[in-house]
Amino acid sequence: MNDQSQKIAAIIQHEKVSLKSKMKEIIRSFLNKSCLVFSQIFSLVNRSKTELVTGFLAILELSKLKKVRLEQDKQFSDILIYKVDDKLDESEYEDISDYDEINDAV
Repeated sequence: MNDQSQKIAAIIQHEKVSLKSKMKEIIRSFLNKSCLVFSQIFSLVNRSKTELVTGFLAILELSKLKKVRLEQDKQFSDILIYKVDDKLDESEYEDISDYDEINDAV
């Protein structure tokens, strides 16, 4: 493979991010907390855009499942994530098969 081909291959690498793994990551973040701030968990400083979007989808899905409550005071302000159930446990999501990987070209 020549130098140009290597550069092109590096540009079109696909990043795979699992919605299920992001849901688990959020649940793990609740270990000793009852409230999280989305921008502190998923920041573009140390996360890719794909991870950020998948993290957002994960909090929406957890909210839909009534596992967390989301609050935002105004448009573009921080999104607060509150634990609804004190027994929130990532083991509940071991058997979820609907949450396949989300692919994105980086």
